Amino acid sequence: MNKFAQLSRACRDEKTFGRVLGIFFLALGLVFLIIGFTVLPLFGLVVAIPLIALGFYFFRKSPGEDEACRTDL
Repeated sequence: MNKFAQLSRACRDEKTFGRVLGIFFLALGLVFLIIGFTVLPLFGLVVAIPLIALGFYFFRKSPGEDEACRTDL
């Protein structure tokens, strides 16, 4: 039972870390998107699009890319 609790906690931590990274990249992407529309059009948009894509990737990433966390329901 202890091993299952450790596995569950590790998967939960990984999911939380992915969400935090997703929020960070989305916020940074939105900042660059605003900068792209107001101050530096080409630079802001070129940087904003990959950052927003990274943010969505970390939100949509399945909890635990490894095989151990996939069995955690």
